[in-house]
Formats: sequence, structure tokens, C-alpha cells
Amino acid sequence: MRAALREGGVSDAEVARAERLISTAVLGFAASEAAGRFRHHDRSVIDEDFAELLRWLRRSLPAGNMP
Repeated sequence: MRAALREGGVSDAEVARAERLISTAVLGFAASEAAGRFRHHDRSVIDEDFAELLRWLRRSLPAGNMP
């Protein structure tokens, strides 16, 4: 992931923090799903929520221009 962040323009100084925050957000989403937190939602809603999470993460990256 760190190499992808660097390739996306995240500075070396920010790569470690970005990796930690992205991993935490994605693992938290996965843990919530595995624990049944989203069981009352259609798969399409869960998928849309995850896509929105990824959009938030991309906008918050220091480079702001990750694919």
C-alpha cells in the first residue's frame, strides 16, 4: 500500500500516517460487516457505503489525487 500511496503522490513524510488511517477505516468497515452491524441493509447499500468511504479517504489524502 505504501508504494501505491507514493506513486499516487503522497509525500514520504505522510505515507505511514496515510497507510495507518486507511487501514484502520477499511478494517473497521470490514469488522462492522463481519459482526452483523449492516445486516438490515441490502448488499447494494453496503457496497455504496464502502464506495463512499473510499471517496472520503481519497479526498483526505495529502496528495488529494489518488485514483
